[in-house]
Amino acid sequence: MQKFDLYDKVDAYQKSAKLPPGGYVIGITGAETKKESWGEVLEIKFDIAEGEYKNFFSTQFKNSTLEGKKYKGIYRINLPKNDNSEQDIWTARRFKTDIAAVMSSNPGYEWDWDEKKLVGKRTGAVFFEKEYEFNGKTGFFTALHSFEDVETINNGGYKTPEPKLLKPKTAQQTAQDGFTDLDFDNNDLPF
Repeated sequence: MQKFDLYDKVDAYQKSAKLPPGGYVIGITGAETKKESWGEVLEIKFDIAEGEYKNFFSTQFKNSTLEGKKYKGIYRINLPKNDNSEQDIWTARRFKTDIAAVMSSNPGYEWDWDEKKLVGKRTGAVFFEKEYEFNGKTGFFTALHSFEDVETINNGGYKTPEPKLLKPKTAQQTAQDGFTDLDFDNNDLPF
């Protein structure tokens, strides 16, 4: 085999570390309100602030060699639509619960509807696993589930949620992927 030119110019792929599910103290490094296709969100940029995984997301971003890489330490809190629906009430409660965790983690801080003032604050955060599918392959990644106060995290008084699994595909979705029950020959099964 003849050596190719790019061999000495490229780095070998490195297996990226995965943040284990559980509780961490995080520092908020950015906050802004954004409009998404489903509605408005408060987008909070953060990183792990203490312990073995300190600066996990900034280190991961810095070490990534992917073109178009994205910073993964982002938490999006949906904002209510003010339509007083059940979903809207749930969304408002989720928002208020997360903000209460930030306030209790930062004595003297009061939420005044200026999201920029969240920058520099610390809070606790609970991470869990979510299943993904990409190009026909599945796996798990760790995502921020919710905020908790720092004391709860440090005392281990939180519960890590069960992994969130993908919804099973319908027969129509499976057929669109090129597989149906008709494609399966069970004559060779041992039962």
